[in-house]
Amino acid sequence: MTRSPRILVVGAINLDLTIEVDRLPFEGETLVGRRLTQAAGGKGANQAVAAARLGARASFCGRVGDDDWGRLVAGRLAAEGVDTASLTIDVLRATGAAIILVEPTGKNQIIAVGGANLGVSPDDVDRAFAAGPFDALMLTLETPLATVQHAIGAAASAAIPVILDAAPPANYPLESLRGVTVLSPNETEAHALTGIAIATLDDSKRAAAMLCEGTGAKHVVIKLAGRGCYLHERCDGRLRCVIEPFKVKAIDATAAGDAFTAALTVRLCLGDSIDAALRYANAAGALATTKLGAQAALPTAADVERLLLTSPSEGEVGEAWRAG
Repeated sequence: MTRSPRILVVGAINLDLTIEVDRLPFEGETLVGRRLTQAAGGKGANQAVAAARLGARASFCGRVGDDDWGRLVAGRLAAEGVDTASLTIDVLRATGAAIILVEPTGKNQIIAVGGANLGVSPDDVDRAFAAGPFDALMLTLETPLATVQHAIGAAASAAIPVILDAAPPANYPLESLRGVTVLSPNETEAHALTGIAIATLDDSKRAAAMLCEGTGAKHVVIKLAGRGCYLHERCDGRLRCVIEPFKVKAIDATAAGDAFTAALTVRLCLGDSIDAALRYANAAGALATTKLGAQAALPTAADVERLLLTSPSEGEVGEAWRAG
């Protein structure tokens, strides 16, 4: 595919309130923050912006409230070149929001309030698909499960792949997510879906196999933060491998997973192998940790290419196994 891939994103759009702290608080503790900033966010919106910066034509399906926050975040999405024709104003709910605490190492804690995102409906999805055709669908679990399932079915009818970023953590039955092409949780989200705490490589192996079997996904990719990502493929030989991380100075990990998912989707649409797409995704995710904030930290295609050129030995396929 030589043209820019056209990608539909169904997910949440929020106003992010980020508080910089010296360390994350203990239970019941009050801390004094160093700085408060506000910016457009929401995993779905972040992924749409990331895809656009990486060269895709991104369209976003979601909802905002009829309020100042909604107008602010919708404006930022449009300013990034994302098609917002399927962004609906919800007159019953306020715009979604997230409170993000970030410490100097880049670790964070996030509390999200769904707001208008909880009103995204199957009808919204149908209207978005009517503006197609699209080359891929990116999904999160920020909207109601019925809407997620309807979007998966619509993508199947359109014969396009579904890349599901399984965030926020949810303990949905795995069969409720059947029809996805790529399922990509982080460690916490994999734990929520499988009950397996991801502490070792063997934990990743067992959780990924369960996710693959339960959802029928072609690829399961568990994001392992600074350790890279773990790939499980449903194919002859059942290749399992680790894609190594890129080494960068992390400041804020808020949108790293969103950059990863968008980069993976864009490169798969462009015909990359899954290994090559994951190496590219690791580079994009790493770069997103080097700046404070969500959308402000998302890299461009040129940024990713520079990191790939300057770190040729990083992000390669690591130890692999084949089932006997």
